[in-house]
Amino acid sequence: MGSTFGALEIGKSGLAISMKNLQIAGHNITNVNTVGYTRQRVISTAKPPAGSSYLIAQIYNKQTGQGVESGNVQQIRSEYLDQQYRKLNSDYMQSEHTTQALSYLTGLHEELKDDSSMTSSIKNFFAALGKFGEDTSSKEYRTNVQQQAVSMTQNFNYVYNEMVSLWKDQNNSVSTVAQNINAAADQIAQLNQSIASYERLGETANDLRDQRNVLLDQLSGLVNISYSVNPDNTSMVDISIGDAALVSGANANQIAVTQSATNDPLSGVPRYELTLDGKALSNTGADARVTGGELFAHMHMLSGDQADQAGIPYYMNQMNTLVRTIAKNINDIHAQGFTYPDGTNASKQGVNFFKVANGAGGTPDYTTITGGNFSISDEVRDSIYNIAGSSVQVSLTDPSTQTGNNEVALKLFQDLNNSDYYGQLNSTVSHLAINMSTSQKGLDVTEALVQNVDKQRSSISGVSVDEETTNIIMFKQAYSANARYITTLDDMLSTLISNTGRVGL
Repeated sequence: MGSTFGALEIGKSGLAISMKNLQIAGHNITNVNTVGYTRQRVISTAKPPAGSSYLIAQIYNKQTGQGVESGNVQQIRSEYLDQQYRKLNSDYMQSEHTTQALSYLTGLHEELKDDSSMTSSIKNFFAALGKFGEDTSSKEYRTNVQQQAVSMTQNFNYVYNEMVSLWKDQNNSVSTVAQNINAAADQIAQLNQSIASYERLGETANDLRDQRNVLLDQLSGLVNISYSVNPDNTSMVDISIGDAALVSGANANQIAVTQSATNDPLSGVPRYELTLDGKALSNTGADARVTGGELFAHMHMLSGDQADQAGIPYYMNQMNTLVRTIAKNINDIHAQGFTYPDGTNASKQGVNFFKVANGAGGTPDYTTITGGNFSISDEVRDSIYNIAGSSVQVSLTDPSTQTGNNEVALKLFQDLNNSDYYGQLNSTVSHLAINMSTSQKGLDVTEALVQNVDKQRSSISGVSVDEETTNIIMFKQAYSANARYITTLDDMLSTLISNTGRVGL
């Protein structure tokens, strides 16, 4: 021990470190319910002995026992678990929003419902055609065919238009998520600057770092991100989406949201396109930069038109294929038959049952039919007598042709079995069910994984009130012991000063 007064300095340093530990323990407890807070601890080390001018020097008594000194206040956090959590959180949010969209599609295609389902409407339409084949002159049967056809087309219209609405919602969500990413990037860039400014003084901006970590967690759910320490300033982090820079130090790039020059062929509205750092943000192709998070889920639902990567366009195209097949097959048969005279209009041939626009050369262009515009022709809508059921012309003035025959009506009815519409529709519904089930299982797995990692993070970074209470007791005892140590030294000094030079006492 170098001197008596040096011993007082040792006690003083003990009081200071005990007080600082008490303050940090209190800070931890008060933030026990603060979202994203990371528990902290004081890093303390023994003060090194006084320096020597020699390379190798003997350590004398006066060079030891210098007390304790406090370093920075350190966060108890695992960088590895942070990385794992953010990767899994990106996968989880992707699965969650994909499952939500597929769940809505599944509800639209629910085929176990009542007569409002597409399967039931097809069944009812062809059942009406079967009755029509029994008596093609019956006004009741003709009306039933017309109304069941209207009901069938309206069911397809409803489901298709709901899919269009879902597509538009997903498209708008792309823009919304991009704006949320921009907002988070701005905040992180500002925190980078604040943390760097504070830490230039040698302290650690733990609470600001907590805010930045919360934003990184949130950002990982929006889109796949990679991040690293800024090479020029270790207090800052840089963030990128693929190879496109989002945050560089104190600067944040913004995702530019624009609309495509042409309308989407299925929805009829322009799709939002994203650009970052001069690079297109796409979820498909060799240069795909968006590979996870909520943004990927919305983009995937907008663009998935293949069976192995099915999104909304795939199921819209499947419906379009089905209604085009129904319209063409029924029209081809119906146009061969003759309508029924109504007293004003004579029996005629060549009438389409379903509406179809003419293409080049006046040939019907069935590619113009979609689930959204699928409808009966104007002729059939205007008069039930324009439904053709006979293969010969019907003339009310000729007793032999007053009713015609039912050959065309029977062919219309038989088309249900010949064309396997149920099979086409069931194939689409089954594909959607499998897609939904796979997505739900993926969601369940990623949810369990992200919760498990988050639990591990919390066990390391979270505040335990019991542990902190124990620390308070321990640091209080240490403070009291250091105070008692100083009191003892004071008594020793008092005795020394009072009695030095006095003889016989």
